[in-house]
Amino acid sequence: MAQLRDIKDRINSVKKTRKMTQAMKMVSAAKFKRFSKSAVSSRFIIHELDFNINQVCSDSNGLFDVPCMSPVESDRDLIIVVSGDRGLCGGFNSNILKFATNYIKESANDADLILFGKKAMSHFKHSKNSVIQSFENFQETMTIDKVADIATDCAESYLSGKYEKIVLLYNEFKSAVTSNLISKQLFPIRWDSDDDCDVDQNIIIEPNVDDVLSSLCQSYVKYSLYNAFLESSAAEQGARMAAMDAASGNAGDMISDLTLVYNRQRQAQITTELSEIVAGAEALVN
Repeated sequence: MAQLRDIKDRINSVKKTRKMTQAMKMVSAAKFKRFSKSAVSSRFIIHELDFNINQVCSDSNGLFDVPCMSPVESDRDLIIVVSGDRGLCGGFNSNILKFATNYIKESANDADLILFGKKAMSHFKHSKNSVIQSFENFQETMTIDKVADIATDCAESYLSGKYEKIVLLYNEFKSAVTSNLISKQLFPIRWDSDDDCDVDQNIIIEPNVDDVLSSLCQSYVKYSLYNAFLESSAAEQGARMAAMDAASGNAGDMISDLTLVYNRQRQAQITTELSEIVAGAEALVN
């Protein structure tokens, strides 16, 4: 009897777990829809900035002097790693952290780190690399103004000659269940020179090429950062949605298996009790 009670308690426990995973799946689905829509919209901004930078560079025939486009000689790099604050999202965090660790190991320079997400902060807590800034719970609070401040700090660090390059590592969402690991160089500015836009048309540049390119580069870095946060957030919610869907399915299978075991044992117990009753009745008759 005690064994049947234990199985019944386990079935109830798994049912409660399934309710939680189903609720988390629904919450993640709502967040994924919001973040993915914003991420796709921000990709258009990056595309337009690529187009504008290509236009200006092509029209000026390479005759410009913009510090954030010029290489810097240094023995250090700045690596920006974007992870999540919570788990239960499959391999989302482990993939980006492994990717970041391998990138740092393969780099010829020493690296300083800017970390986004509790998982990255925990992973690099005992790293020999210096963590100069860290942010947690940024998904719901990150605004374009905060991103602009971070971009300005990065630009000042690069222009001071402290870093040879500044690289951004993050997950780019591809669909609800898949994402790409991206390493994007922010400084010196490296844009998509293979953009399919027409760069041969004549344009008027005012007040001058250097000022226009400087302004475009500032916007490029700012929106590249903002896009990375949106992409990472969408990828995380998609991964969590898929993980919770799988967990709910596994819980359902476990409930079915436990119910089958419970019914078999209950049937065996009833059969045993009937046999005992029949045997007792026969003993009274005799």
